[in-house]
Parts: sequence; structure tokens; C-alpha cells
Amino acid sequence: MLIEISITNFRSFREKQTFSLLPFGKIRNREIKVLQPENYPKVQILPSAILYGPNNSGKSNFIKAFQALEWLVLKSGNFNSDQKLHANEYFHFDKQTKEKPSTFELDFIAPNRKRYNYQVTFGEKSIIKEYLYSYNITNTGKIALNTLFERNEQAIKFIALKGAKESVNFEPNQLFLSRGDIAGNAELKDVYSFFSNQVISLTFTETEYTNFLTRKYGEFIIDNPNSKISTLVESILQETNSGILGIETNMVDISKINFPDDISQEIKDKLFEQIKYDLRSKHKLFDGDSEIGIDTIPLKEQSTGTRKLIGISPVILNALLNGQVLLIDEMNTSLHTEITSWLIELFNNPITNPNNAQLIITTHDISLLDRNLYERDQIYAIEKNEFGASNMYSFAEFTGLRKIDNNRLADFYETGRLGGLPHIAKPYLENLISQFIQDGETE
Repeated sequence: MLIEISITNFRSFREKQTFSLLPFGKIRNREIKVLQPENYPKVQILPSAILYGPNNSGKSNFIKAFQALEWLVLKSGNFNSDQKLHANEYFHFDKQTKEKPSTFELDFIAPNRKRYNYQVTFGEKSIIKEYLYSYNITNTGKIALNTLFERNEQAIKFIALKGAKESVNFEPNQLFLSRGDIAGNAELKDVYSFFSNQVISLTFTETEYTNFLTRKYGEFIIDNPNSKISTLVESILQETNSGILGIETNMVDISKINFPDDISQEIKDKLFEQIKYDLRSKHKLFDGDSEIGIDTIPLKEQSTGTRKLIGISPVILNALLNGQVLLIDEMNTSLHTEITSWLIELFNNPITNPNNAQLIITTHDISLLDRNLYERDQIYAIEKNEFGASNMYSFAEFTGLRKIDNNRLADFYETGRLGGLPHIAKPYLENLISQFIQDGETE
């Protein structure tokens, strides 16, 4: 489970920005149930959150921060000594930040049900700081923060970390966490598994998004022929009035593809990866008013929204099954608001989310604020300041909202008093456009 993430000097984030899934204590009559970690009875965690903001405000960069940290954890253990840390995407619009490192700090509960705080500061070529702490419950029931290790460049201090550690070798550009996982340290493997198995993040253009997800669906069904997920996806399609009875999935025979003679095998393999699964949607076939059987059509002929629902459903079902943290950029694009709302409700409902999965999405869809899907502390806004840096804040920080019903938050947000909206100089731009039309295209 994710508790908090802080981001400093990464892409559009200049100063430290924190996104928290800890409930805001002053919200009364909370309608959305919070998650209860098994080993921390006094800790409550939010099951979902939503991030609003205008175009180019930093919403996608927020999710890319997770991807950068995940990449660093999963890949750096096998880096060559001269390999650069491409996750160091510093804030570009300040000369001072180009000389400074990036920092990520993550508070989470790993698959071993222990709570950790992990911090890493890094530049283009090396890790500068790397700290790992655990939260332990004392005999009196209080939470104690234990230091497992603290690393400053190549100097590392072990305090409470048990198991193999002194023998773990690491280069300046390698995370000790990653090397410890490779070396087989039990606790570090548990921490590592949070990044490798528990966090799923999706950021694509709409076409890439839909094509990627439908390919993943085909791959999953072929690799797991007995999985119940395909049956569930068919039920979702049938019960959302898509007109689709199911999905037929087959592997394409590569020998029957006529590739041009002048392309390399490497390019052929990459092209085949894009088309290797033949997905077709199944529909009722009629002769006039009489149903006579079933026919299929290529899935690519379905709408973008239908293909997105087919692709995203297994991801969501897997997250609910395995208690994963799922981050989706612009989740609602091409999906009807009713369907998006229902998918969010799956995470808010303890009946469909008994394994403490979490869903974090970015969106422009203000109508989602009117559906009692979120409390104020689950809603974040993001916008850029005069320096081009992204600032992120929770609606719970606005004291004036305490008397506003949740189903009126959209109206309040649209007034602009909460920020996170595009600022359009309409009269000025309309005058420019009017003048352009009058004068014509050429000077």
C-alpha cells in the first residue's frame, strides 16, 4: 500500500511536493471507507485519489516520478559502472536546479506487511544518498521508526538491517536496495518486491495506451488460458451494454506475414510484437429478427473506448486480486463517465477491494467530483507557478470547503477558487483571432 510520496527536482517539480494517502483527520461523517493495514491498527490509508489540473500542469510527471523510481530500483542493480542515471530529469527552467540532484521519498507497506520509508537522492552519474527505515510496533503499541541503513555516496552505515549486507558490493550508480535484492537479503527482497510487483503505472498517448493494453490482454489470455479474468472481462462487456459477448484471442502465425526483404530480423521481431495477437470481438448474428449464431469482427474495428475498457479491465482486476497500487494517467479518456465511476467504486468498496488495492488517477473530468466518489482529502489539484514549477495540494487544505457537500465540489472547483484550472484570457485571444480573420493569413 502506498502512504506518501515526495518528489524534489524532477521534471516540472522543483521544490519538494508531497502526495499523501493518509486521511485528513478533520473530515467528519466520512462516506468512503479507509483501508486498514493488518499490522498497524492505528494507521488508516485512503483507497483512491484523483489529481486534477490543466494541460501541462505536471499531472503526467507525477506518475512518471513513480516510473523513474521504479526504473532505478529494478534496473540499477545491473548497471555498468559508467552507465548514467537517466531518471535524473531535473527541473529545466532554473539554472540552479541543473546542478542539483533529484530526490524521491516513498512511504509504503510492503508485501511482508511492514511499513517502510525509502529515500534516494541521485545525480546524473551516481547515488548521493539512500536511506531505508522501517516502522515497528513497540510493546506499548506505539510506532517506532528504525533505521535499517543510511548511505552517503559510497559510505554506508548498517543499523537495524539483518541478514547479508556487509558482503554486498555496489557501484556509485547502483542502489544498495537493488544490489541487496540480488544478493538475497530477505528484508531488502521484500522492499524490492513492492516496486517489482505492487506498483503498476500507465502513461501513454491515447493510441499507444489502447494498443498497449489490448496487446497485454492478448498476452495475458494466451499465457493464462484457465484464468477467470477472461470470463470476468466478458461479463463486464456484456453488462455495460457494449454489444460484445466475448473476446476471441489467437496467436498470429509469423510465417504467414510477408515482411519486406530489406528489413532486419530485429525490426521484424519488433513489428511482430505489435501484431502477434489476433483479437476479435464476438457478437450475436441475426437473419432479420431471428438470432442464428455468433459472428466475430477484428477488435480494432471497435471504438477506442470499448478497446480501452477491454484492455484496462484485466489490469484493474489483477490490482484488486493482488492488492496492488494502480496509477493511471487520464484514465477516463474515451471511457463514459458512468464506467469510469464504477471502476473507481470497485476500489472504494470493501466488498470488491478486500486486499487493500489502491487506484490513483489523473483526469480533466470534473463531473467525477459530483458522484460522491471522493472525500476532500482524496482530491488533489496541480498547477504551475510563475516559475513554471508544479505545485500540488489537497482539497482538504481549504478550510472553506468543510461546509460544502461532496456532490457540490465540482461547482466550487469550476469557480477557480481552488486552482488547478487553465487560465484562458478569452477576450484578448478572441480579439487576436478576430483580427487574424479580418486581415487574412499573410502580413
